[in-house]
Amino acid sequence: MTSPSLLIPRDRSSDLEAISRVIQEAHSFLYISITDYLPLLKSGAHRYWSRIDGLIRDALILRRVRVRMLVSCWEHTNPLTFNFIWSLRSLCMEQSNCSLEARFFSPREQRDGSLQRINHNRFMVTDSAVYLGKLMR
Repeated sequence: MTSPSLLIPRDRSSDLEAISRVIQEAHSFLYISITDYLPLLKSGAHRYWSRIDGLIRDALILRRVRVRMLVSCWEHTNPLTFNFIWSLRSLCMEQSNCSLEARFFSPREQRDGSLQRINHNRFMVTDSAVYLGKLMR
């Protein structure tokens, strides 16, 4: 739910709260499928989603959660996406028991020259929860 906080019913949580809770409660694995991993930009305005990025880093390093990411990669992918993924990967280079696997999904070109649909999935799966949403970018 991406409504302003005043419009969110009391028994519902915001997307940011739900995403944070799912990441924090992951014990052994966290699988993420997103269109972009771009915590710096949101809808053209510069904004750093440090909370989500930091929680993924905490899960990797402090709790040794295995993280697997599937990120869409096509002509409109912002090049900074690769920098953010590399930054996450660099955390695990010298650490034992740190596991990050990131793969990029590229649409295939059809015989008529058009592309298959881009992967617009936005979800997380952990050993204890599933998040389906549209906030993660």
